[in-house]
Amino acid sequence: MFVKTLKLALALCMLLSSFTANAFDKDFPPYPNGKFPLHCAIHSLKPYSESDRHKGNFKSRYLVNDKQTRLVFDLNMNYQKGKAGMYLSVKNTTGKVYIKPLKVGWHPTNIRSVYWAYLNKDNKKDYIVNMDTGDGYLSAGRENTTFILSTGKGYTARQIGSYHLQPEDFYDYSTDNKCEYLHQSLLNTGKQTYWAYNILQFIGGRIIVKNQLSRYFPKWIPLTLDPSAQPVKLSAREKQQLNRLYLKQLYTSLVSTD
Repeated sequence: MFVKTLKLALALCMLLSSFTANAFDKDFPPYPNGKFPLHCAIHSLKPYSESDRHKGNFKSRYLVNDKQTRLVFDLNMNYQKGKAGMYLSVKNTTGKVYIKPLKVGWHPTNIRSVYWAYLNKDNKKDYIVNMDTGDGYLSAGRENTTFILSTGKGYTARQIGSYHLQPEDFYDYSTDNKCEYLHQSLLNTGKQTYWAYNILQFIGGRIIVKNQLSRYFPKWIPLTLDPSAQPVKLSAREKQQLNRLYLKQLYTSLVSTD
C-alpha cells in the first residue's frame, strides 16, 4: 500500500511540476486560436544589498524610487524560536513605517522573485514578493505571494496562495494599462481535483475576483494522470460548488495588514 501511494504521489508531483510557464494547462489553453489579451508590464526587482541565503543572520534590502517617495523594503530572517521565518517590512527613507515586519515565508532559500508593477488604479508602483512555501517537493510550485498595494495612506499588504506565479500571468483585461492577475489554484471537492483559473483585480488596497472581464473565466480543468483524458462538462451545481470552494480558499488565505 505504501509503495502504491508513493508511486501515485510521485506521478502527481511530475504532473503538477509541468505547470511552470503560465497559469494554465498548455494542452487546454483558456483562449481559442492563441488570441490572448495584452500582457501588462511586470518589472523584476533586484536587492540593493543581500547576505548569503545559505548562512545565518540573513538580511536583504530593496530600494525603490516612485515619484517623490523613496521606499526601503527589508526581507530579514528571524531565527527566534516560535517566530522563525522570513519577515518583510516597508518604510520610507525618512523613517515612516508603512508595513511592520510581516511573515511572508520560512527561509531565505524560498525567495522566488520580487517585482513591481502598476496593479491598482492610482498610478503608483505596487509590489509583489513571491515565496516558495518550502514544504517539500510534493508542493510542486505552491507559493505564498504578498502584494504590496499603494493606498491613500501609504501601503497595505495582501497575501494569497499561488502556483508558479510568472510575469506572463498578468494581463490588461480592463485595457487601462493596469494589471489583472490570472490566478491559478488547486481545488479538491473530495471526489475530483481541479486546476481553477480566476481573474483577480486590484482596487486600491483590495484584491477582488473579477471574472466578468473575460468570458473564458472562471475555468476548471480536472487534474488527471491520464494525458489523453478530455475535459469534463460540469453541471451548474458543480460549478457553484467549485466557486464557493475557491472563494473560501482565497479569502481564508487573504491576510491583510489593515
